[in-house]
This record gives sequence, C-alpha cells and structure tokens, in this order.
Amino acid sequence: MTVRLLFLATAPDGTLRLRESDDPGRILGATREGLAALLTAIKESPGGSY
Repeated sequence: MTVRLLFLATAPDGTLRLRESDDPGRILGATREGLAALLTAIKESPGGSY
C-alpha cells in the first residue's frame, strides 16, 4: 500500500494551497469550491474512504 499525503494551507489571499507528498516542490492553488469538489470525488472513488 502506497501512502500519499495532501498538505493544505491557507494563503494570504484566502485561497487554499495543496501540496502532495510525492512532489513537495509543486504547490497548487484551489478555491474552496474546487477543493470541495476534489474531496467529494476522492470520497466517492473506490477506496476513497478508509
């Protein structure tokens, strides 16, 4: 089983920043709505809930 982590932080402009453990140098910005959609998709995918 491979464990991957998502790190979340709030930027000064209020957006959320995502960083994935396998590529910590790459940081993605997300709106709250975009993050909510991502989390919903993960939860609904096979194996998304542990």
